[in-house]
Amino acid sequence: MTVHQARTWVDTDGVWTIEVPSLTSPAPDGTSVPATGAATSWSGVESSARDLIAAWIDAEPGDVQVEVHVVVPDIVIELWHEGHDLEEQARRDLDRAARIRRHAASLARDAGYPSGATALALGISQQRVAQLAPGRRGRSGAGG
Repeated sequence: MTVHQARTWVDTDGVWTIEVPSLTSPAPDGTSVPATGAATSWSGVESSARDLIAAWIDAEPGDVQVEVHVVVPDIVIELWHEGHDLEEQARRDLDRAARIRRHAASLARDAGYPSGATALALGISQQRVAQLAPGRRGRSGAGG
């Protein structure tokens, strides 16, 4: 069974326009015009598309398979992708920041600073020092 592709978008009046690009008819000027329909709400788009296709190909709506693609303004997609890219960069930055902080705590501990002194110097708790530099001991081993 053929799966028909339908495109839809909401108009300024709140009505959803539906187009099926694979089903066309010639316009008076010879250009192709896609099958076009409408739905009064988002929840009615798929059934309206199915009804439109069924009428166009002379089939029962229950025998029609449709895949609906929502068309949004280009700016929506651009902003979505920009936000995605920024999130990915932020994750990379957070990973790098975590590695740097672990390294800083490890350097302090390896240089002989006990966890209490390291915590005070870095403005964190001794428990956080233990998380950042597990198993590290200062050279003196005292005041851990």
